[in-house]
Amino acid sequence: MNGKDCTVAAALQKARCGSMRELAARAGLSPAQISRIESGQVQQPAPATLVALARALWLNPMPLLILAGHIPDDEARSWIKNVIAPGTEVYLDWHGHNPLAVIDAQRTVEDPSTPQEEIHKLAFDLFVGEPVVETEWDSSMALLGVAETDRAQRQLVNLFAQLTGERRERMLADLKDQVTLSRLEMHSEADASLHGMPGIAEA
Repeated sequence: MNGKDCTVAAALQKARCGSMRELAARAGLSPAQISRIESGQVQQPAPATLVALARALWLNPMPLLILAGHIPDDEARSWIKNVIAPGTEVYLDWHGHNPLAVIDAQRTVEDPSTPQEEIHKLAFDLFVGEPVVETEWDSSMALLGVAETDRAQRQLVNLFAQLTGERRERMLADLKDQVTLSRLEMHSEADASLHGMPGIAEA
């Protein structure tokens, strides 16, 4: 498929199993909404809509967010690079079918001169391909539909989704330690600021 044809509409049509009405029911949307998206009338659905559709298809919404233009180009490249890195299930799947294809894909995302259409083609292939750990839905991905999420938050969600239960617990413990350290730093900065104010040092 040509990169220009790799749209949200085409991705949904290819990934959808069952009727439009069934998908609408699973996603909590109206059939009319999905019809407008699949017909191309709505080319940039809201992130929350795309996440709802991905959830209904049990797929990671990042490719749809990329295709709709909600993800900056450099972040899209970074996400795809991580997903197709050696050791991932995507890499093993793609390498098993065509070793040269995965090497070409890695070169594509690493080359800053690669047209956006080629990046969209990779995102499209990831969405409609065989679901694996990196491209399957995880409940934490619901956060990707929240308005104004930033790059760091999206990266955390996608990395968290790939962790086993035990490693999630370890990550949460590490995050709690980081929060404690952040609070200590804020208190230290506040104290330093207060002691630097006129009249405070003499009191």
